[in-house]
Amino acid sequence: MNVKKPPQDENYKIANCIDIIWNIIYLLSIFVMIFQILYTGNKTDFFSKIGAVILIILFFLEYLRGKFIKEATIIKRKNLFDTTFNLNRIHNRVDEFYDNQDIDDKIIKLFANNHESIYFTKNISHIMVRNNYIYVSIIVFLLIISIFNTGITEINSITLGLLLSYFGLGRTFDIKTVHESSSKLFDESLRIVSDIEYDIKDTNIAEMLEIIINYESLLSSMNFVLSGCIYNKKKKELTENWLEIKSKYSVYNKKANK
Repeated sequence: MNVKKPPQDENYKIANCIDIIWNIIYLLSIFVMIFQILYTGNKTDFFSKIGAVILIILFFLEYLRGKFIKEATIIKRKNLFDTTFNLNRIHNRVDEFYDNQDIDDKIIKLFANNHESIYFTKNISHIMVRNNYIYVSIIVFLLIISIFNTGITEINSITLGLLLSYFGLGRTFDIKTVHESSSKLFDESLRIVSDIEYDIKDTNIAEMLEIIINYESLLSSMNFVLSGCIYNKKKKELTENWLEIKSKYSVYNKKANK
């Protein structure tokens, strides 16, 4: 993908910032509970009120995060179609975001853009889920050591709650689902372009549209933002890999679409 920032980038950045704030406040709530147990003996309502306020803030932030993710997904979808069919429904359209400008056939170009996007999602989510597994494993390791040393204390119960919440395993499973789904969509896309030799049949078009719809549905269901740090770090490598993949299929070749 090109170095130019896509129009949805601003919304994703805002959603990512909200996500970071959400995580910090969530961790703060854990420390508040631990502090309450250690230093107040769980006998004061002051920290309970703080906990209630934190829950309200978390709920509000989660709503905002979902709102910006949804808006970014809609803008991304419009940019996908605008760049493919040369439309101008969004003022900041980025034609060079995808690396398939050499494809003339609009349907093939649309599918190639979608295929490339799936490839990036598949690889970025793979790294994210690996990192999350490491994070969760560290928590499990520390929790097991703590239980062996002190037994099932209130602090260990809080840690276990953290582990089982969306902040821990919940998000990890979400990322894992996105990775698995995008991997299947990517493999299915490869199968479709492999089946096309010369003429595009109605069956091929139907399968292409189905893949596009399924991928857009996957993006719409995501409750997290793909890591911008991983994207920036792996962008050049993934782009080169995509161009190599693209060159292997005649349907993605410019001459094959004239």
